[in-house]
Amino acid sequence: MKFLRVIFVFFLLFSNLYSSSVALKIGILYEKLFATKKEATIGLKLWVKQINESNYGNIEAEFYDDENKLIKDFKNNKIQILISDATLYYENKKIIDEYRDIKWIMSRSENIFTQFYLIKNSQSKIDFDNFDVKKIYYKENMAKIWFDNILLKSVKNKQTNFKLYEKIEKSKKLIFNVFFNKNDVSIISKDLYDSMSKLNPQIKSKIQIIKKSKAIFFTGIGFSRKNLDKVHSGMMKKMTDDFSNSKKNFEVISFIDIQKIFLLKDGDLNELDKFYKEYFKSKKIKK
Repeated sequence: MKFLRVIFVFFLLFSNLYSSSVALKIGILYEKLFATKKEATIGLKLWVKQINESNYGNIEAEFYDDENKLIKDFKNNKIQILISDATLYYENKKIIDEYRDIKWIMSRSENIFTQFYLIKNSQSKIDFDNFDVKKIYYKENMAKIWFDNILLKSVKNKQTNFKLYEKIEKSKKLIFNVFFNKNDVSIISKDLYDSMSKLNPQIKSKIQIIKKSKAIFFTGIGFSRKNLDKVHSGMMKKMTDDFSNSKKNFEVISFIDIQKIFLLKDGDLNELDKFYKEYFKSKKIKK
């Protein structure tokens, strides 16, 4: 539910832009960001209750499982904020960019982007080049996309099979399963590897990093429509600076475990643009 906590930050910020009689409507592609809809719904109700009790404003949020409806509602101004994963954005980039104003991403580290590691137990006899891997364990959807792109480009693997993948909800389990040689391979973030290695130095000797991605990925991305009150651009900038430098102004959301919130500038996603262009091209070729 970490990403849902991030969304709560924006509920607080954006709700200040509107009177209590005007609702700010937010659409969330829940299935790509949360473990279950039940988890997301329960968490959202709790945080919206906190918002109402704190007089931050009137917020209406809707979970979407239909990507086309989410895009259509954003286009038709039925929702003013769209929150999704990167894949939905790149599949609908032209239309989202036509109607969006600001785009932003969140980070759980000091860095704007995430790097992924493909790991195995150092004693494992898995031969990745011959691809004798039965299972690929992951948590974040973009980790799966990154590795699927590797498979799509592999000469020895003419087709990829998403049944290879198994999602694990607890990040630490991705490391512990490989540490105790229970899994074939796992995909983890560099931040997780670094933090867990500090807690248990044996991880570096017991776990082998097979492949590393570029540091170009993130968990989720949000967009505000062009016709929102422009004052929120300044508020977003102030919020980003304040949250990066001090949490004193965010005592009401002190439980949030993110480090920074980044407003994206032109060019920030150039590397990811190239990645998805290549990914979609490879998928089309191998269909």
